[in-house]
Amino acid sequence: MPALSPSVASFDDDVLPAPRERSLPTCPICLDTVIAAEASAFDESGVSYLWNCETCGCGFVTKHQPTQYACV
Repeated sequence: MPALSPSVASFDDDVLPAPRERSLPTCPICLDTVIAAEASAFDESGVSYLWNCETCGCGFVTKHQPTQYACV
């Protein structure tokens, strides 16, 4: 039975995958990356996310203003 090689995504030189819309936040105290928000809230000013660092226990809030797109 032939060995199977892992699939590798290949892209044309001029076609690249879309970048992440935003990167994951880091804790302001220990600089560890925080993976998932504890809670989120939506209001007219945008979306607020509550983060809690599992390493040091620091809690912090980030705000995100969604981008509106128009169909053409």
